[in-house]
Amino acid sequence: MGIFEGNAQSYMASYNAVNQKIPTPCLRSMREIVEKEWKFDGMVCTDAGSLPNLTRQFKYYPDATAAVVGSVKAGITVFLDSYAAPLRDALEKKLLTEADVERNIRGNIRMRMRWRVRTRRDGALREDRWDRGTLVRREEPGAGRKSHSGIHRPAQEQRQLTALDKSKLRSIAVIGPFGDRVFIDSYAGIPPYAVTPLEGIRNKVGPSVRVRFVPNDTHSNAVNLAAESDVAIVFVGNHPTCYPQNERARRCPMRARGLGPQGHRPRPGAA
Repeated sequence: MGIFEGNAQSYMASYNAVNQKIPTPCLRSMREIVEKEWKFDGMVCTDAGSLPNLTRQFKYYPDATAAVVGSVKAGITVFLDSYAAPLRDALEKKLLTEADVERNIRGNIRMRMRWRVRTRRDGALREDRWDRGTLVRREEPGAGRKSHSGIHRPAQEQRQLTALDKSKLRSIAVIGPFGDRVFIDSYAGIPPYAVTPLEGIRNKVGPSVRVRFVPNDTHSNAVNLAAESDVAIVFVGNHPTCYPQNERARRCPMRARGLGPQGHRPRPGAA
């Protein structure tokens, strides 16, 4: 998990509505779980468009001021939408205090200090990572995050992946619709060249290993190819822009099985 094992310093609140609950202002998720249980103290940003849609699409708040107030109190520290006017309005109406704002921007400052970005005299950017031990009070950075039940498992219980020895392989099955494609999403830019997974595997193992590809299991092609090969490598996942529906498709309201109306699992024995 990114926060526990990767020591992530920032994350984005989900755009989607989950069980009729909007994650952007979900107070319990951010304050009670992410901050208190997982000990996260970095930057939390909204998704682009999520702030105005709290009033437009989801009608969760009556106006922009109320949406900003709810988001700030939930733990949002960076907005990817225009927020200055409703924030000033909330401060003038005393719906928020300077202490509320200061509490949140601490996470932004911590993240920038840990991944210090400075500009040299020649204008080039330089990144110097600070030792987290000098900025975090916990004796062992990330120790509290690893204790969360059900997420961190002891090393002996984790399945270890081992590298394939190409000298011992005669055939490889590459399976999945994304096994021979390179995707460019809305944030990645345009690369100077591209190598698909299938091409990369063939280049790596060389001509002595037979590498075959099927995009799906039509007529049991994937099952048969996997059975005939020494190794099957399966590529799964969704299109980065949810083609052909586009990015809007991945922002639809969702229903998660086993979750209550607040978006979390009920305690054993709870009604």
